[in-house]
Amino acid sequence: MEEILLQIINNKDYEMLNHILEEHFPVDIALGLETLNDETVLNQFLEMAKNDLLSEVLRESEPTLQRTMIQNLSFQRATELFNLMPN
Repeated sequence: MEEILLQIINNKDYEMLNHILEEHFPVDIALGLETLNDETVLNQFLEMAKNDLLSEVLRESEPTLQRTMIQNLSFQRATELFNLMPN
């Protein structure tokens, strides 16, 4: 998963990234991002992912990754993501 994410993000292939997010479990994407452990890649991922899919990945991420993701998002976008999460 890590190699696929890295290739898609480096190529800035928005369509393919969102397709991958729709086809794989959010926890698998979160684990891939954690394994990559690259803040530049994470920031590109945050920029490219659609809010509904990103909120699922955020919800399934480990607390350390969640914190990093939230710190790298605007307040408005973080609020939008939390609003998409189930109660």
